[in-house]
Amino acid sequence: MMSRFQKNIDNIMKHEHKICQKILLKLEQNKSKVAECIATKADQFHYQIEDNYFRLFSIDLKEMTCSCRRWELTGIPCHHAIATIWVKKDEPEMYVPECYTTELYMKSYGPSILPINSSEECPKIGVEPALPPIYKTQPGRPKKLRKRGSDETSSKELDHKKHNSSKTSRKGKKKNCGTCGKTGHNSRRCPIIMQNHQEDVQQQLGREGSSSEPSNVTEVTRIINESQVPMQSSSSFVTKQTINQLNQHMAQPRE
Repeated sequence: MMSRFQKNIDNIMKHEHKICQKILLKLEQNKSKVAECIATKADQFHYQIEDNYFRLFSIDLKEMTCSCRRWELTGIPCHHAIATIWVKKDEPEMYVPECYTTELYMKSYGPSILPINSSEECPKIGVEPALPPIYKTQPGRPKKLRKRGSDETSSKELDHKKHNSSKTSRKGKKKNCGTCGKTGHNSRRCPIIMQNHQEDVQQQLGREGSSSEPSNVTEVTRIINESQVPMQSSSSFVTKQTINQLNQHMAQPRE
């Protein structure tokens, strides 16, 4: 801090302009854009600016404001303001705030910071140095993972990304049947398996009917429910639709 203060003082002493060097550079950059503006005078302090994109801006030289708001935010006249200042035949440096002058800059860095001695040269006051507080083990299982920063991803998010990157999504792909190889259905609803299953049920009902003739429709339903003949898929059994069809078939009068 001591050397920085003195370095700034030395640099500003070499600068001969009234305005600080960086502010003067920004002002020159704004002056180079004045050719894009056309100024129209409304009165002594109010002007209208039209740029090359046909956009309009209002300037108030008395209040030192521009509708683009760059002049209010930075205090440095924007290129719209510089165009109106030149129309008025003034200099843009006259509209720069006093806080950007070299005089106030030198006052800010005027007080110097004096050098200090090393810690060995400090006087002994006879007081013990302050020690850190005694560490107390917190209850619960201690954490083994380090605390990640706010800009780092957690371990759970890393595992989730790694798992998803190795797994390919099946979304948008056509699913084929594992039995017949056709699209539009899976192996549970394959017509071939459904047809074979219906034939097995009819054969079983035929064997049951030859041994003992069922007395009514509910007896047929009981036989089907007790048989629970599975399809080729381990999770599918006789459906209610099949039972209703068999009930209607058995309810028809026999010739």
